[in-house]
Amino acid sequence: MAKITGLSIPSGLEDFFKQVVGVKPYDALFRATLKLPAQNYFKALKTAERSLFRKFQFYYDQLDDTEKSRWQDYWGTLPFGSHAGARGWPGSGYSAFVYINAQKLRANLPMLYYAPGELELCFNGSFTGNANGWTLTNGCTYGSNRLNFPGPVFPYTPANALTTKDRIRCLNAGRVRVAFDLGGTGKLGLAFYAGDSFTISTEPGSGHYSYDFTEFARLNSTQCFFRQVGSPVSLYFTGWLDNVSIKAIYPS
Repeated sequence: MAKITGLSIPSGLEDFFKQVVGVKPYDALFRATLKLPAQNYFKALKTAERSLFRKFQFYYDQLDDTEKSRWQDYWGTLPFGSHAGARGWPGSGYSAFVYINAQKLRANLPMLYYAPGELELCFNGSFTGNANGWTLTNGCTYGSNRLNFPGPVFPYTPANALTTKDRIRCLNAGRVRVAFDLGGTGKLGLAFYAGDSFTISTEPGSGHYSYDFTEFARLNSTQCFFRQVGSPVSLYFTGWLDNVSIKAIYPS
């Protein structure tokens, strides 16, 4: 890999990074390797195994490809985002992971295992070409790249499933944002399923709606529903649903 030049590093970060990975003792030990017995070399390796840098590497390796990709994308938001490189070098998701968590460690704050930002969990929320990933019941239909509600009938439940991994992501994020567009009249309920309980927020008529949820029951839900609620039945929603988004929001 060609040497990167012109990299702007914030004042003080390089010295702290050297402290984290133990560069100074490594330098001395490896230089001594040229003159002293072999045990100095192995001592240096043993020290390296205990370094925070290696611990960061261990934690990063536990992440799945989606989360590693998010760290890679997050690198682009940092001061050195234009510098690309291989894993462990400037430009990698691992570099971003170490950059952020070294500062967290310095400030005695918990590590961030998930890159700051948003992660979309809803499958096919735009309904482009089909309603794959959704369960449509009791009269709710797909058409014109959206879900259609025909009018006052028995409560129907179009649902988007959340995988176990999605639930873990929601719980780690601590906040979930659900957004969607409605066109029509009446009330449509937004519900999360967790065990035997529903939590519902009714929405009137047409418009764009966005809500943040932090309650454990909602974060640990297996499905997100849109269902008819309210009384009398004549107030049930009639119209269409589109552009559904379910995002885990990770703090910085």
